[in-house]
Amino acid sequence: MKRRLIFEGKSRFEKVIFDNDSKLFYFYFEEISLIPTDFWRFFKNNKIEHISKDNTLKYHFQKPEIDLIPFLKEELINENLIEVEISVNNDLILFFSSNKKIEIYITSMAFENWEITINNKQYICLQGGNNIATFN
Repeated sequence: MKRRLIFEGKSRFEKVIFDNDSKLFYFYFEEISLIPTDFWRFFKNNKIEHISKDNTLKYHFQKPEIDLIPFLKEELINENLIEVEISVNNDLILFFSSNKKIEIYITSMAFENWEITINNKQYICLQGGNNIATFN
């Protein structure tokens, strides 16, 4: 299987939310919404800047804890999402107008790994990433 481009265009970043109860991030762009259900990495200039698993960690310090929401808002505030790609392993890759990207990885063989809605078409990475379900 080859990589599959599921979006190409310009979709302006709107907001990102972290839900403390579910421990999930919710990303919103013009006409696009994304819920990564587990692990993702944020890259800038081909360098890993942050990993989602670090959000809210304090390590050995009481403060400050790692809070990815302000970081993501600052990094994405003037960005356009220009491409969304599904890799050969069904990881999801978001490319931005500058040299930034988010890679969402398959981390479970039992649960859905991510879901993205683009212009009312929904893509869901099913168990183990073996299949992508689409709904119109």
